[in-house]
Amino acid sequence: MRMIFFINPPATASGVWKMISPLLDPVVREKIHIYGTKEWPEKIQKYLNAEDLPKELGGPATGPSWYHIDADAAAYQIPDPPARA
Repeated sequence: MRMIFFINPPATASGVWKMISPLLDPVVREKIHIYGTKEWPEKIQKYLNAEDLPKELGGPATGPSWYHIDADAAAYQIPDPPARA
């Protein structure tokens, strides 16, 4: 399941999200997460292991870029994990 995390977006993002989220399918809505500066480290751990966080997010991971960074919106998109054999 792909998810997208918006970390510390501009204040307008929360207002826009409140207006459009009721219009989205619940499955889609559950995949979008918006977190403020103070709350995101604790909440994102429900979805990621701390050792998987890249250095840009305060973690130790330095491997290939497994996430997408949109520097303007501080959005981090995490792809599905590889399929297990």
